[in-house]
Amino acid sequence: MNDEQRRIATGQHQRAIESINAMFDRLDHLTAARDQLSGIEPLALDEDPVRDAESILEHADRLNTALADLRAAAVVASNHRRRTDLAADIGTKTTALFPRTPSHSGESGRATTPTGTSGQCDPLDEQAR
Repeated sequence: MNDEQRRIATGQHQRAIESINAMFDRLDHLTAARDQLSGIEPLALDEDPVRDAESILEHADRLNTALADLRAAAVVASNHRRRTDLAADIGTKTTALFPRTPSHSGESGRATTPTGTSGQCDPLDEQAR
């Protein structure tokens, strides 16, 4: 292996590590958003129920955003590691981390691809099916 090949391989390895670490960072954000939502105190008798509902919806929106960010980071990381392994790394099922949506033609669902990702399939996961 010459120096140029080694440099390219090292760069690819570094990008793989960075993308997988980004997924774990998003998992931390998801956990924090969940903790904030579950830590909401019940409405007191003298509090405005509309403002209370708005506050809960704001927390739920943060949780939804954190989950979407985690899934987007996982799609990027799946370019470097099997989807089943990534899901196992964070203690979830592959279908929860990479949800499927029904297609318009009635065929079986395909994995969703968050906006801004490459949309590439993971050949390692295709072999596992």
